Amino acid sequence: MNIKDIEDILSQTFLKKEFKIKDLSGTGDYIQIDVESDKFIGKTLVEQHKIIYQALGNHLKKDIHAVVINTKVPPKSSL
Repeated sequence: MNIKDIEDILSQTFLKKEFKIKDLSGTGDYIQIDVESDKFIGKTLVEQHKIIYQALGNHLKKDIHAVVINTKVPPKSSL
């Protein structure tokens, strides 16, 4: 799976400016996703990651073999 495909999937849940994707393997099957979104306000780290897992859906089972997820809430000044 290429980065563009993953961006298209995540852009259905997050604004493009809210996330960055890095291909750690060069083949698209081991990626890092960094997301900063106000959708994470009041959510635990596990809940934040679940939002991303749900957005990726079945791609985690067939196209993406490993993913590193970094999430955070934006500073209050940007809300």
